[in-house]
Amino acid sequence: MDITLTPVSSQSHTVLKNLFQLYMYDMSPFIALPLTEEGCFSVPDHVLAPYDDALHHWAYLIYADNELAGFAMLRRYPEDMSRLDMDQFFIMNRFRGSNVGKTAFRQLVAQHQGNWQIRILRTNTPAHYFWQSAVFDLVGEAHQRSEEKDRDLIMTFIRFSYERGVSRFPASD
Repeated sequence: MDITLTPVSSQSHTVLKNLFQLYMYDMSPFIALPLTEEGCFSVPDHVLAPYDDALHHWAYLIYADNELAGFAMLRRYPEDMSRLDMDQFFIMNRFRGSNVGKTAFRQLVAQHQGNWQIRILRTNTPAHYFWQSAVFDLVGEAHQRSEEKDRDLIMTFIRFSYERGVSRFPASD
């Protein structure tokens, strides 16, 4: 399967907003996300707005054989600008288990090399399995895992460094 990442542009921003509704539906078992009176999830402006044109924010649509399969939103972590943070990542159900997510992740890391982190809600067991496997496939044991508070939630952090095909443990915090 041919997996491609396409940067979100002003013309495709609506596609990202629409996919974000599906992502929020997927997240609703793990975090309370009420619906609006119109039957949609409310997406606060501060979530998607930085991906329009803000420095240190990158959004990509993920395609599998030219079919829309998901999105990835990557940023510099506000609390530590030296880290690349997988802010949001979504693969549509029909593409899960077919390596679309892992392939897209590897492509992202190759394009944005450096110190990485992935934050996972503690209760999101499927995401834990996916990210542990995806990171292990990429860097083997050269990663760190910890439980930390992120804003008002306790989350699992997976950290690693990747540069030109060389993975290493991230520098100590």
